[in-house]
Amino acid sequence: MAVLSLPLTFQNSFWTQDYRKGLEVLYAQLEQSVAENSEIVAFIRARAAAESAIAATLATPARGASVFDDDDGASLLMAFRGLKEESLTQGKAHETVANELQAKVADPFEQWAAGYKERIHASKANLLDGWMYTYELSSEEVMKLKNDYLNKTRRADEAEDDARFAPITHPVGDQYTTSPKLVPHGHHASPRAPTRQATMSERITQRLKEFRLNATSSPAQEHKSEVTFDADEEERTTPKVDKGKGRAIDGDVTPQRVVSPPPLDPPLPRRR
Repeated sequence: MAVLSLPLTFQNSFWTQDYRKGLEVLYAQLEQSVAENSEIVAFIRARAAAESAIAATLATPARGASVFDDDDGASLLMAFRGLKEESLTQGKAHETVANELQAKVADPFEQWAAGYKERIHASKANLLDGWMYTYELSSEEVMKLKNDYLNKTRRADEAEDDARFAPITHPVGDQYTTSPKLVPHGHHASPRAPTRQATMSERITQRLKEFRLNATSSPAQEHKSEVTFDADEEERTTPKVDKGKGRAIDGDVTPQRVVSPPPLDPPLPRRR
């Protein structure tokens, strides 16, 4: 099976867990740049020296007697003198180039390279030997404290488990008094068996079971409330109005009972 690898980026290829290796790689490249600066300065000075040598060679005439001193012709002599003057001119030009390379290129660049080298060394000493060293000491101290905390926590958990589940080895009661509530002197009671206490989850489960049993045994009775409207109440309390002259009144009205007229003759006396 092929190994899965992420694409190389600055985040997953440069920094490491200890940060020191990445910084060492960075400062190694910077040290290489310091060496490259020195090589550039050496090349420029060598070129300036070559230009100076060419200028000196062109400017120095050939020693000894010249055969053109006995020449009667003028054209060849004038051409030869022109070549000499051209060589002197080129020698001066090469000398100017050599001076400019030394004064305007090599010296300023060498001065900047020296300052750059000092800054790199100071930064390396400050970062690697100062901050990184302090960071590593602090990391070791933190790891030591973390391990101590984990060990103490583990020992505390083990002690709690031992205290909860371990059997009782010593007898219960006071062996020096004869209180009726305590074990008499010389009597060794058998150790009690360890009892396991219910955990929080078991207590919650038991409580939920009790709620369910109570809910199924006594169901809640729903009481329906009667709803009355104001319109019905007004119809009950509002009297019926007669519309006059034999007209019907609103709603159904129960007719009143008609009383018979009183008798015209006086009542007869009672029989004795």
